[in-house]
Amino acid sequence: NPVVVSTMLVELFYRNGLKIALSNRDEASVALLLRFAIRYISDPRYTPMLWQLSNLLVDMYASVLGQSQAADGLFMCLKNRTRSEIEVQKDLFALMGQLELLMSVTALGTGHGTTSS
Repeated sequence: NPVVVSTMLVELFYRNGLKIALSNRDEASVALLLRFAIRYISDPRYTPMLWQLSNLLVDMYASVLGQSQAADGLFMCLKNRTRSEIEVQKDLFALMGQLELLMSVTALGTGHGTTSS
């Protein structure tokens, strides 16, 4: 259940225990965390926490990259998923800017939002 896992991660983070909880993990448990992050990082309910988790995992386990094809593949998948999410966010922000411009032009054209002297 992603809600339970995310809630537990948030609690560990706020209690400064996430780094300790992620330390000295075997490949299988790191793989579970990576798969969870890959699956849910684009879900807005979990994105902030999973960015933190992903950053910690990369920082903590970067030194062992190249030792396991499976782990390397998961880290690469996380990188690609993150890159893809960043591009989506950029596109959404650009679209929001365009919509704001259209709404302001429409408001000016109909007399809304203008002040009379």
